[in-house]
Amino acid sequence: MRYSKLTMLIPCALLLSACTTVTPAYKDNGTRSGPCVEGGPDNVAQHFYDYRILHRSNDITALRPYLSDKLATLLSDASRDNNHRELLTND
Repeated sequence: MRYSKLTMLIPCALLLSACTTVTPAYKDNGTRSGPCVEGGPDNVAQHFYDYRILHRSNDITALRPYLSDKLATLLSDASRDNNHRELLTND
């Protein structure tokens, strides 16, 4: 009788461990080619806002470590476009 309980326990434990795997909350979009700021999302956001408060210039390249590659490209293209430049100058 002792072995029959053990033989039932092992498959149940394997089944439960297979059911409790956690899937990521977001899909990782690959490697980052630009330099990044160290820290978690809250820390990076705080550094970003502190930098924006201290440096009121509209130099998008200075904010590059805080932005994703796609967002940095989008903002850089918008800063060269006369129609969108006014949107970037107003905070």
